[in-house]
Amino acid sequence: DEVLGALRSFLKREFRQPWQIVLAEGSAQPSLREQELAAEAALRQQVLDSPVVKAAFEAFPEAELAGFTIDDKRSA
Repeated sequence: DEVLGALRSFLKREFRQPWQIVLAEGSAQPSLREQELAAEAALRQQVLDSPVVKAAFEAFPEAELAGFTIDDKRSA
């Protein structure tokens, strides 16, 4: 197909390596961006589900989750 050839040429020229592109039937896998967004949403939900955060939201119902990280190196 002409479009696939043009895409292969473009990718090879831009990234200086050959690319293999295959057309396939069926459902596509989520894009890298979609996977990244899903991981961020899962992490956010994990934070919201933690007992400490739930308690904070109960104590301060108008609070908003502005930023967060999960630190696995917490002391016991």
